[in-house]
This record gives sequence, C-alpha cells and structure tokens, in this order.
Amino acid sequence: MNKQKLILPISILLGCVILGGFYYASEANKKVSIDKPQVVKSEVVKPEENIKNDDFTKKIECEKYRDSIAKTINQYNNSQVPEIRNSNNTGTGDEAINHLYVENKELKEIFYSPKVNSCLYLEISRTLMKSNPNAKANEGNWGTSFEYYNLIDALTDNQIDSIFTINRSERMDEYNGDGTISVNVYNRVDEMVNNYKSN
Repeated sequence: MNKQKLILPISILLGCVILGGFYYASEANKKVSIDKPQVVKSEVVKPEENIKNDDFTKKIECEKYRDSIAKTINQYNNSQVPEIRNSNNTGTGDEAINHLYVENKELKEIFYSPKVNSCLYLEISRTLMKSNPNAKANEGNWGTSFEYYNLIDALTDNQIDSIFTINRSERMDEYNGDGTISVNVYNRVDEMVNNYKSN
C-alpha cells in the first residue's frame, strides 16, 4: 500500500522534471538564436533594372519642369505683337508684298535624354502670317510661314538640335525625281527626338 501511495507523487514529480527540461531547452535555444548575428537576405538588383529605375526617376524629375516651361512659352506668346513686315517677295511691278506676322511657340514634349544626361524639351517655333497687311490679328486664321522644331535643354536653356520644317509656307520634305516624297520632314523630327531618347 505504501508503494502505491508513492507512485502518484513520483509520477507527478517526474512529469514536472520532464516539462521543466523541455521548457529550459526551448529558452536556451531562443537565447542562442538572439545572440547569433542575423543574416538578412537582401534582394539582388540586376544592373539593367537599376538603370531602368534610374531612368524612370529621371523621367519623373523632368516632368517637374513642364509647368515652368509651359508658363515661359505662354508669356512669350502673350508678349508677341503682330506686325507688318516685308515678305521679300515682289508682286506686280517692283513693289514688295507686305504681310501681317507674329511669332509663336508651342511645347510639344519633355523627356529625359540619357545621351546628354539632361532633361530636354521639344519646342515648335513658328512665324505665323496673314497675307493681308490690313488683317486683324484676332479675326481669321493664321498660316505658318516658317517653322522649326527645336530641342532645348531644360536645365541650361541651350538649344541642342533643330530641324527646319516649313520655309515660306512650304514643307521642307525631300522629293524623288518623280515628285514623290522621299523623306518626310516630320519623320526627321521623330528620328531626332528618338536619337536623344536612346543611349
């Protein structure tokens, strides 16, 4: 009977020792993992992705100049006053033909150029004309007498490149002997822009 009375307390004591051992082992394991230096697995960024991310960031930076450039161009356009100029063409007899002219600019696009490592914008610079010197500036339509597509550095305001697209109201396309267009002048503008958009 004495042995039976001892079995229950011994079993409880043995169970407590085993549970205590498991608890001690788990706590010791936690301490070892805290003391070990943590190795952080960092994401490896490929060089091409780095370049793409950098270009994307620079494109966003270039967009910040858009409002300022557009404001400057609008101020320029608003400051222009139509004026009568000699067209340097002679009409009947020896008299020069006078026309009403005004200068005008338009912001076409802005982009980051890895070629020059800067923000460039494409500006269309036009000389608009009305053939009647007595025409009113705010009545009727203006025709384009001269037109240039200029690439300008947004940071320095220096002109980087330019294509003359209209001369005396005539497009500056290149023609074949049979009169068909061999080089469209506006395709040349696209080529110029794409050249500066690539490396």
